[in-house]
Amino acid sequence: TGAYAGYHLLGNPYPSPIDWDSVARPTGLDNAVYVFRSTGQYTGFYDSYVNGLGTLAGGEIAAMQGFFVHVSQAVPAFSFTNAARKTVYANPTYRRDAIPAAGRPVLSLSLQPAGGGDADQAFIYFENGATAAADAEFDANKLPNTSGLNLASQAGGQDFAINGLPLLGAQPLVLPLTVGVPALGRYELAVGQLANFAPGTTLYLRDALLGTLTPLSAATRYAFDLTAYTAPGRFSIEFRPAGALASAAQVLEAQVQVFPNPATAAAGVTVAAPARARVTLLNTLGQAVLPVQTVGATAALPLPTAGLAAGLYVLRIRTEAGEVSRRLVVE
Repeated sequence: TGAYAGYHLLGNPYPSPIDWDSVARPTGLDNAVYVFRSTGQYTGFYDSYVNGLGTLAGGEIAAMQGFFVHVSQAVPAFSFTNAARKTVYANPTYRRDAIPAAGRPVLSLSLQPAGGGDADQAFIYFENGATAAADAEFDANKLPNTSGLNLASQAGGQDFAINGLPLLGAQPLVLPLTVGVPALGRYELAVGQLANFAPGTTLYLRDALLGTLTPLSAATRYAFDLTAYTAPGRFSIEFRPAGALASAAQVLEAQVQVFPNPATAAAGVTVAAPARARVTLLNTLGQAVLPVQTVGATAALPLPTAGLAAGLYVLRIRTEAGEVSRRLVVE
């Protein structure tokens, strides 16, 4: 029942690579495989692979390579057979680009320091048969990297390195991201793969702290600063199918105005609807720096900022229709 119960360390017993997709898996053994890639004496990353996607290219496992698998229920027996061995020359390495997405809509993102260095990747894809919950055939869980650099997507409250989801419907989908870093500073989220989405589908990276919505393309690199080692609730990916109507949250965002911004002695916030809203001003650590106040429809609520230290703050506005955040710069 532990957080990482069910993981087993296995090894390729052959003097040749094996193809994980050709392994005869018994019922209860999940489809994902994980290989640790060392980057130092005590640090490294987990390469993962499931259902044709991941950083372990083609699901090829090198000769004598150790790897992890996960069981979701009791497995009576498991043995490797020659059927899993590669019959043509292969020389798999720890790090290669992901294989083509075979027609499935797929998005891959990487997290790395803004000045360059090692990166961690997360994959999100859509396929008939997958669900929004954990699927043994379609998902790869997120194993925390000992490097401290971690990126994952969330579904059903669980973190995934590779997240298989049902095909997009007519409504927008918002998928939270989990971000963890080993040191405070500036980082980048970059698109590695964006393919096979239906024409008119748009993808956005939402930064709730700064109140930004960035369209994603194959060339997107989003730089940001972290003043904590994790960023719960800050980042998410929004998938908008072609012709999708604006969500209630999008309507609410359009009704909130903050001015002036940047502010010096004072700022103001208005909420056109609903009639009342509760407003909190937070610093970058999530601490309230002004008392919670209430604003009525179309009436501007003054926010005294003269006594605040210069920097970035977040206005959290809660209403019966939902919650929206706006960034406020104090000079």
